Amino acid sequence: MQHRKAIVATALAVAFIVTGALPALMRTTDEAACHDEGCRDDPRSRLAATPPSPGRQLLDRRLAMEEVRERIHPEVFQSLGARSYQISRVGDIRPPGDALAYVNERLAMSESGDALATFDIYLTVMDCRSQLGKSTQGPAGVGKPPVGMVELQSMQRRLQECGELYGDAGFMEGKWLALAAQQGSIEAKLYYTVDTATVLGDPFDRLNNPESIIAWKENAATYLHEVAATGNLDALLRLSDAYDRGLIVQKNREMAYAYALAANRIQPGLSAPITTRDLEEGLSIKQRESAVALSRQIYSSCCQP
Repeated sequence: MQHRKAIVATALAVAFIVTGALPALMRTTDEAACHDEGCRDDPRSRLAATPPSPGRQLLDRRLAMEEVRERIHPEVFQSLGARSYQISRVGDIRPPGDALAYVNERLAMSESGDALATFDIYLTVMDCRSQLGKSTQGPAGVGKPPVGMVELQSMQRRLQECGELYGDAGFMEGKWLALAAQQGSIEAKLYYTVDTATVLGDPFDRLNNPESIIAWKENAATYLHEVAATGNLDALLRLSDAYDRGLIVQKNREMAYAYALAANRIQPGLSAPITTRDLEEGLSIKQRESAVALSRQIYSSCCQP
């Protein structure tokens, strides 16, 4: 099982590579809905009133790849086949320069429903939060290697670029990730399932609002199934892991095995043989046969040209 977790973690890390930013992404995942009137009145933090239906596992229709590409920044889209792809974000997540000016340039587009502009705002806010966290922790700590001069200068530059943005509560406290996901950003839907710090807040917030955890799980399950239906390898692997662990969806080893097999058809060798062997453990012959048949159905629905 440890081998399987390592492989899944590696695959997800490849999908969400962000150098020097977003250290909170893989902790555990911005409130799923905004029920406060003031929040809806503020375009910088409003959310749709109705969350996605948790029961819908597939999109109403299969999106054409042209439509899929329109919902992802072109520089992070990596084609794996005629109907399959993954997302790889490498390097800085925002351009250099004044961060507040950058998000202000995208605000009107976000208000008009541009999911990619909204996701850009989320990435910028998270990058600035990350830089602020690094500065409060100091350049180095116990057990950490000293920060080089180049990295220190980069941290100082990015902190200065974020200075004006830190003073804008509308941007810093806005529910940009949830809004971008609701507007249709595929990458935002994937981030929504892993950035619990943004979606749910700190542990104290979660204790005071346990309903938000239920809403997040429902939304996250819906988003993963929707993104998987577009042929995204990352979502298929995440669903396999989710069904195996039973954290977002009800634990189901048969489903976990089926999604791992479907992912392996896109990129052979990624989730086999160690992963599939681990998932086979405890399954009867009938369950394995059922999972194999289901994996063909999943692949046919999402990824077959």
